[in-house]
Amino acid sequence: MDRDHTRAPDLADMLGGETPDATAEDAPSFLSFERCGRSFAVDAHVVEAIVKTPPVTSIPYPPPSVAGVAPVRGRVRIVICPANEPDTPSARLVLLSGDGQLALAADRVAGIVADPANADTLNPEDLIAG
Repeated sequence: MDRDHTRAPDLADMLGGETPDATAEDAPSFLSFERCGRSFAVDAHVVEAIVKTPPVTSIPYPPPSVAGVAPVRGRVRIVICPANEPDTPSARLVLLSGDGQLALAADRVAGIVADPANADTLNPEDLIAG
């Protein structure tokens, strides 16, 4: 039996405009997710991918929101818990593009929304400041 080894488009492909139904780059869109019973949103254009959470290694004296580091796709990512509950395990990591190598811990990813409504909107540059 021949298998088709074509990779399915991931979230980064869809947001990068490589699929026919992708939204325009300047249209506001947010990835909505939940962590520790709270709703969060991040600009969908900075999301690289969503993956299952690998083992997270704690680091000494981190800022309150840092859960530790985790190896993802050949790179070490800084795992951020936006709910400031870094010791609570998460189901998924939302990988952010850019030089920061950041990953957001998420319990449930709700999807792409145009308006984050009641969610706390996160700015990647502010995530580990403190």
